Amino acid sequence: GIQVLGEVNEGNLEYGYRAYVSNGRLDSQIETDPFKNVGARLYVAHHGEVEAQLGASAFWGKNATYEKSVESFDPFLIDVEKIAQYEEYGLATDLSLDVSDLRVRTEFVLNQQEFEEGLRPATSPVTYQRDQVRWNVYGIIAYRLPFWELEPFIFIDHAKRPTATDNLSTVYSA
Repeated sequence: GIQVLGEVNEGNLEYGYRAYVSNGRLDSQIETDPFKNVGARLYVAHHGEVEAQLGASAFWGKNATYEKSVESFDPFLIDVEKIAQYEEYGLATDLSLDVSDLRVRTEFVLNQQEFEEGLRPATSPVTYQRDQVRWNVYGIIAYRLPFWELEPFIFIDHAKRPTATDNLSTVYSA
């Protein structure tokens, strides 16, 4: 792939961007389809006593899965059959904040997959993969204790991932 990136600084503010084109998700080390993924990120950061950054990212791509089998050895021929194909979209926002020894991080990520009709993978002998939307949001708060070189934290992760019941899940840790 290829990436273009840059930043502009104005006083305590930094404005940055990233844009890329990649081969996308590969089911092996060999690229078997012509699809590319494209993505971008924009952010603004503040530098000084308070360090902060706010960013947004997005990507789009088409992906396919292929079944490969050896058709003959002399001459050597491989049969390739496309068994699944989908479009994928992703959006994310993130925020980081450092004030003295306090650290705050949070991010929201949204991902959607839409399968091509006739190219949905089977999930059982009688069902096929459905289109899906998943999202995740997390937050972490930490405070560095300078005299012990420890950084206790509280972490919360809340997500919706496609399952049979589409349940939400929340994880707490410290």
